[in-house]
Amino acid sequence: MQSNWARLDNNGNLYPAVLSKSYTTIFRLSVSLFEAVQVDALNRALAVTIDKFPYYKVHLRPGAFWYTFVKNQRTPHIVIDSKYPCTFMPFKQRGVFPFRVRAWGNTIAVEFSHALTDGTGAMIFLKTLLADYYKELVGGLSEMDRRLFEADEQIRLGTSPYVEEEAEDAFRRYFDSDIPDSEGYLKAFRLPGKRKSTDQYGVLTADMSVAQLRNQAKMRGLSLTEYLVSVYFFALQEIQICCMKRRPRKHWSPLSIMVPINLRPMLPSRTMRNFFLALSPHLDTRLGYYHFDEICPKVHHFLRSQLDYRNVKQDIRKNMRGVVHPLLRIAPLFVKNSVIRMVYRDQGEKAFSGNLSNLGVFSLPKPLNDLVKSVSFVPPPSPVLGIKCGVISYGDTLSVTFGSLVEERLLEYHFLSFLRKAGVRPYLRGNWKGETNALLSPLRS
Repeated sequence: MQSNWARLDNNGNLYPAVLSKSYTTIFRLSVSLFEAVQVDALNRALAVTIDKFPYYKVHLRPGAFWYTFVKNQRTPHIVIDSKYPCTFMPFKQRGVFPFRVRAWGNTIAVEFSHALTDGTGAMIFLKTLLADYYKELVGGLSEMDRRLFEADEQIRLGTSPYVEEEAEDAFRRYFDSDIPDSEGYLKAFRLPGKRKSTDQYGVLTADMSVAQLRNQAKMRGLSLTEYLVSVYFFALQEIQICCMKRRPRKHWSPLSIMVPINLRPMLPSRTMRNFFLALSPHLDTRLGYYHFDEICPKVHHFLRSQLDYRNVKQDIRKNMRGVVHPLLRIAPLFVKNSVIRMVYRDQGEKAFSGNLSNLGVFSLPKPLNDLVKSVSFVPPPSPVLGIKCGVISYGDTLSVTFGSLVEERLLEYHFLSFLRKAGVRPYLRGNWKGETNALLSPLRS
């Protein structure tokens, strides 16, 4: 940030408009250490880390036409972690950071609003924070540690020489006004069940072997993401059959899963802000039942085709409509907020049955590997979808986390039961009450 203010990126513009206690816009990335967190050392580390990310040292300010991020003169501090993650953060208030760092016991967690960044940005921030925390614990880095940290491109030992590039809105760089819009979405089947408030966001994490999952995916010629999305579809179909068995199939709604994709590998950018697109593989269950081996190729070919450079540019064009449309550009902020809220709630998440976001591999150099036991990724809560799924791998463990506002655990049961029958044995951990849910109890044995 050359100046004291910056525009929100194209995706980020959405989140202040829809922010509420129901739509908190907060996602979470956490690590569990082998030893208890030393909060004083972590606070010192955070003070060092935040200065390496000046585009995160901001607070939100409303303008006449758009929200902007303005330099925040305050210093962030560690807050005590709570049982329920991703709760409301009043970052529209002056001086409130759009992120927080939480700690309790042996857990360190960063919680970001999607207004500020995406999972990749949060991962780089957390890895840098861990490096600075390690430095505080040992009183400085040895030459060997420094070389190991420098070899990891996602750890900042100092302020990056690419700060301006990291602060860019990469959507604007790759926007092409000559490309036609892509098609819209159909209204999709949604999970049944009573919704809880977001201050009771239930989290269930299933830790499983990367090798076991990769073997299952490889048997079908799939990537890990494609395999997990296919399992997700199969679980949703089982639930839909139970819910809709008294209605003719022609009146069913199709299944659709939102799959956010990191664009940086395809469209080179150093941005530390949002730079992802949501793909939407779908399954039209009005046409009949799909066996798992029929679902897999549909997911595989859809995701591969949509990751074509030309299709990605088309989706960027579609996502940028609200920013470049001449009437919306000059509309007052309160009008924009009303329009964005209406579109998001009536046409946005209602087009999806679920969400699966895979952050990929969380790798650490050896000194930090000896510090960190496990990693988890919790997606933002959604009263519409009810449940979202976050995936991240660390070492030979892949962690699938279900963030749920639904009292029933039907999706988790069908998803994990399928994996267990396939020979993948999940180890469960979470914050559900008493850990006595009857549906999940067979999976713990």
